[in-house]
Amino acid sequence: MDLKKYEFIMVREYEIKNRKTPQYEIWNKKSGYIVGRISWYSPWRQFCFTPYNSIWSSDCLEDVQDAIKNAEEARLLKRNNEIIKKDGG
Repeated sequence: MDLKKYEFIMVREYEIKNRKTPQYEIWNKKSGYIVGRISWYSPWRQFCFTPYNSIWSSDCLEDVQDAIKNAEEARLLKRNNEIIKKDGG
């Protein structure tokens, strides 16, 4: 399922067993290939983009930057909802 529509890329969430935070595949719309991923990088405590063997324009990178921000917002929303449930709210 795409999280948001972008001009050049598709972003798809996928979960890995025994990991709290989901990862996101970045697909090139034109070629249909996976060109990278957005995943949680614990040492920096933030989502980071890991490109695979690919070339990026500034427009494409803007889409990826927006996708990273959306991943961070989704993580915070999920975390806040878990805290509310835990507190009995």
